[in-house]
Amino acid sequence: MNAFMEKCVKDPSVTNVLILLDKNYAEKADARAGGVGTETQIISQQVYASVDQNKFIPVVFERGVDGSVYKPIYLNGRFHYDLSEPETYNDQYRMLIKALYGVETYKKPKLGDKPAWVDEDSIVTVKRMIEYDSLKQNIPSRIKEEQLRHFLEDLNKRIIDYTDLKTIPATDEEYVETYSSNRVIRGDYLTLLEKSTYCDNRAEVIGDFFENVTNRLDALSGIRNEIGRVFIHELFIYTIAVIIKQHAYKDVGYLLGRTYFPLYQYNYNETGLSFVMLNSAEKQSRLDDAVCKMDGKRYYSGTAAYWIATIDINHCSKEEFACADSLCYNYALYGKYYIDEWKWFPITYVYLNELDNSIYKMAKELISLEKANKYIQIFNYDCVDDFKQKAQDVEEGLKKGAYRGYSYPSAFETAPVLGYKIEAKKIGSVR
Repeated sequence: MNAFMEKCVKDPSVTNVLILLDKNYAEKADARAGGVGTETQIISQQVYASVDQNKFIPVVFERGVDGSVYKPIYLNGRFHYDLSEPETYNDQYRMLIKALYGVETYKKPKLGDKPAWVDEDSIVTVKRMIEYDSLKQNIPSRIKEEQLRHFLEDLNKRIIDYTDLKTIPATDEEYVETYSSNRVIRGDYLTLLEKSTYCDNRAEVIGDFFENVTNRLDALSGIRNEIGRVFIHELFIYTIAVIIKQHAYKDVGYLLGRTYFPLYQYNYNETGLSFVMLNSAEKQSRLDDAVCKMDGKRYYSGTAAYWIATIDINHCSKEEFACADSLCYNYALYGKYYIDEWKWFPITYVYLNELDNSIYKMAKELISLEKANKYIQIFNYDCVDDFKQKAQDVEEGLKKGAYRGYSYPSAFETAPVLGYKIEAKKIGSVR
């Protein structure tokens, strides 16, 4: 059996291996019990080691009474074909056969022709560039912090002014155009964000900015609050993406681990909220509808499609943006200081694939103690063993199907989770 399984892994003539799943198989695989356990040890090494392999195809034959799918933890992040439901059996079977013959049945969302409302990239004025460059000067840290606070307060006021509409948009085109008028502010903010690396205390200052501007927007009502909050949500994801690119993991950890205090939300309490306070899920419906209608598409999220279509490539790629969004979700699972029951939903996760998914790249690298000691700063842990314990808790939750709801109802993919690509016990196991 071992020789047969190793051939399945290594022999190039074996193009696909079907793994037939029911409750008994999943339980034995996770427990590494019996022949299934031996098989799992051989196959899982290949699955964990190669994020882009699609040789091993899970086929589900049984579901739990609650509708949960029985899959071993090492296969949770893999596409599966579901032959457990009579109503969908024929369609799923046809798609499985197509997959075996290399015919693509599920495609990642792709942008079509450039929509008319996508403008040219905004240009930061020379005046602002010179102002922001002052953070590079050899001056006391306290002065730099005061300057950064001053620049962010100016952006805070400009965001409030941006929502002060002269006329209320009546059509979908007008609504999207109204939202898109934030481009110059976005460009100025991202330029300042990149310059802020010269300020020692920038994470706290940036956190204060997001808390203050969100509270100011929540003091407004109607469309002003709506478009402002969606814009802040977008800016926060950009912030995480840019700071991750700078490898400033402690700064990311501060922003994701900080407690934010809302002043106007009905559920305000003395304990405050995690960064989920900055999420605009309840404010996106009109932008969702407007973008879908204008493009003639049925996007999973019109807001996500718009953000990806209008990405500011001068500061971040669409893949980096979507990965930052998914990192926020992973902090909600693994983060030391996440205090909210509702998990951050990464609306852009469908624009990732396994080849450019830095969440899975991070998961793969967590096996290294050196890398793990860097990445745990994002999740606010001081030692790898504490992070491993949290990862073990998440792993148990994955086995029980605790996070299966974090996907679009009609999407084949689920939001990426570190635990899909690495077992907790392997974190930091090599130098």
